[in-house]
Amino acid sequence: MMFKTLLCALLVTLFITSCESKSEVTSGDGSPDTDTDADTDADSDSDGDSDSDSDSDSDSDTDTECAEIETEADNVLEPVDIIIVVDNSGSMTAESGFVQTNLNSFSTQITSSGVDAHIVLISADTDQNPDEGICITTPLGNGTCPNDTNLPNYLHVAQSVSSTDALSQIINTHTQWQSMLRVDSHRHFIVISDDNSSDTAAWFTSQLAGLGINEFIFHAITAPIDDITPTCVLNPSAHQCCMLVLGFGVCIAAGHGVVYEDLVTQTGGIWGDLCLQNFGPVFNQVATVATDVSLVCEWVIPDPPIGEIFVSNMVNVDYIDGSSVTHPIGYVASPGDCSTVTHGWYYDDPSDPTMIYVCPQTCDWIQLDPDAKIVIKFGCETEVAIPE
Repeated sequence: MMFKTLLCALLVTLFITSCESKSEVTSGDGSPDTDTDADTDADSDSDGDSDSDSDSDSDSDTDTECAEIETEADNVLEPVDIIIVVDNSGSMTAESGFVQTNLNSFSTQITSSGVDAHIVLISADTDQNPDEGICITTPLGNGTCPNDTNLPNYLHVAQSVSSTDALSQIINTHTQWQSMLRVDSHRHFIVISDDNSSDTAAWFTSQLAGLGINEFIFHAITAPIDDITPTCVLNPSAHQCCMLVLGFGVCIAAGHGVVYEDLVTQTGGIWGDLCLQNFGPVFNQVATVATDVSLVCEWVIPDPPIGEIFVSNMVNVDYIDGSSVTHPIGYVASPGDCSTVTHGWYYDDPSDPTMIYVCPQTCDWIQLDPDAKIVIKFGCETEVAIPE
């Protein structure tokens, strides 16, 4: 009986030892790990890392990490289109000369801010009117007179403008300058005249609407008084446009530009006193208003870095604010889905994308930040915007 008991104990000991040895061998690496899988680590999954998920990286998620590469998108300011009309009547010789001398510095103020500006001048050229005609030199003009047009940024519509028809000439010459207008540009009109308009402000506004121009800002440099006024008689020095002729106060200005002042008030523009000949500050103010634009909320998809291939569902977009804080923006399938999310971006054409757009509310958010940057990231699965 004692012999049988010892034999059983010996067999049990051999069985346990054999099982332990078998476990070590089947680990695949000969190492003494304590799990039952076939890898080289001590966790319970079948990959070669030390965590307990099923991917091949060292974090605790279930996805293999992507190789993400960032490219900063080119920010573009909203375009500005400016139409300037100068009265070529006989009393405007000095004013025409000022515009001719200073239009370059005015345009430089705008373009130096980074704004893409198109400038149209509606006025007689120096062939049509040697005294009151205008020709713009370089860099705005092309350096040749009278044909000073310098596309794509400057167009001279050679049209004589009389004392009272500045507004009608804007409408009449529309086919000549309409190609200078860009979609969604900021539109500004500037009239320089020493007289009033024979057309009303309401007529001009309705005519522009008929041409598809519903939003614009109107500026004017005009006379604040009529041709002969008690002010000039009693105090000739009240305005520089008043002068004494045979003992009487006569104002050089042909008429009070009431219609132009109405348009300035209605559209929030800038008005300047022609009698003071103070064009510089007015041009400065107009340039400030014209450059008060925001970033365009659309970006051309940049070429992927060398070695990468563009895959539409492996793109993500981040907004980096002026404080260098990164704000990821999720993807929505179409503009119609923007109303369901807090912020989002979408492609111009999901099947063949070339542009990235952000939702209207996201655009408003970004445009509050003059130092906003948009970063487009390639290589990781697109993160979808979470519905509100």
